[in-house]
Amino acid sequence: MKNGVSVTKVVAIVLLMVFTLVGCNDPFGSEDDKDKGTAPQIHQVILGYYNSTNGQFSPTYRFAIGERADALISASDPDLDMATLTTKTTHVDSRNADTYTIRIEGQPQVDMTYLAYMEIIGPVGEWKVEFQITDREGNKSAWYSRNVTVINKS
Repeated sequence: MKNGVSVTKVVAIVLLMVFTLVGCNDPFGSEDDKDKGTAPQIHQVILGYYNSTNGQFSPTYRFAIGERADALISASDPDLDMATLTTKTTHVDSRNADTYTIRIEGQPQVDMTYLAYMEIIGPVGEWKVEFQITDREGNKSAWYSRNVTVINKS
């Protein structure tokens, strides 16, 4: 070769560059490869009735059709970016399910307690109610489940 560089040397230089890049963080990685923060965590969900007049919460897992069920949801996210709450309700016998997602308004501190509500429309029977929080980066908490009994209004 006239320029004094053999094909073997060029291949060796290219392999050295590839091994160097593999050994460290890829500076050319896409945003999808980068850390997207911490997923929210749901620590506890208590279902019941909230009296806004006196600020009292009465826990129960038995509701009548036509009632409003309240949920106190204790959750945390160190990134302060909880964005949505998804509630999934499944009638145990029929396996019919509904899913609702609402926007969470603000997270001024790591540990938060949110109040959400559901209208009980039935049918009568056992229900599984699940909650999941998603942050602005798309990180999701694990599903948190509670079982409730729905009865006819007396």
